Amino acid sequence: MSRLGLDSTALLSLCVDHPHRTGLVDAFLGAEVVSASALALTEAIAGIDRLTDSPIDRGDLEDEVRLLWDQLFVAPSERRHPPERCAQNRWGHDVGYP
Repeated sequence: MSRLGLDSTALLSLCVDHPHRTGLVDAFLGAEVVSASALALTEAIAGIDRLTDSPIDRGDLEDEVRLLWDQLFVAPSERRHPPERCAQNRWGHDVGYP
């Protein structure tokens, strides 16, 4: 099973035309599971202001980001990650932290 995790930059990159977009779109379409952190939407929408000053373009881009967001699995963001949970995510098994 192929998985792809997106951050806020990747969310914006999928919605904006640029020379390197093709590789990201191919990875997005080829992945069986695409996920993002719950904070990625907020960060991506805040980043729109850095890309355009036009209210019309800003609204269009925000709509595209929100439509893309509806296609993703959203991982809740927790304030604290126990070390064993982080280790389990990284290596795929419990490494036995005390």
